[in-house]
Amino acid sequence: MTVPKGRKPINTAQMAQDHPESVLVGAMGNPGGVSGFIESMEATAQVDACHSDTLPNQGSNDPAFAKMGIVFGDVVEGDSLFRHCTMPVGWKKVPTSHSMHNNVVDNKGRIRAKYFYKGAFYDRSAHIHACRRFGLIETSEEQERGEYDTEIRHSFVQIIDNGNLDENGKSTVAFETQHIEYKRLDDQLPKG
Repeated sequence: MTVPKGRKPINTAQMAQDHPESVLVGAMGNPGGVSGFIESMEATAQVDACHSDTLPNQGSNDPAFAKMGIVFGDVVEGDSLFRHCTMPVGWKKVPTSHSMHNNVVDNKGRIRAKYFYKGAFYDRSAHIHACRRFGLIETSEEQERGEYDTEIRHSFVQIIDNGNLDENGKSTVAFETQHIEYKRLDDQLPKG
């Protein structure tokens, strides 16, 4: 399948190289100074990337993307951070509250991929990874001393549903379990 070469994000590094005066004026004119200018540039680059027809090049070779229906084409000419792509109907790129993190969501609003894009002209970088529908989180074990010289270990396991988000956009817990292990301490004492 041929992927059309559609809209690409602005290459902020190339822009700064071609028009250094715009960076200087932007930094001097920003009420937040240089750091405010850079944060503003990153936020603008985030929105621009979400409205482009590209996704990050680094990580795009994961076979999970083809299974999802995301088709990657050529690397963007003059900007090796991105590749042209097509996504299934209804899928879109959504910026998060952090200017460097974005989600690819399907037609039901489920997060199918996450990508990072730092759009600051001096240090641009981008990468993408596929999100599995379910994830497993095992918390660290807790230990306590029980009665009758026993050691009690607790561990907790959660199965996270990345396709079912709560009102804050966070993954929900599909299943949770606790494992308790009792061990007699006198079994560890030397015999004899």
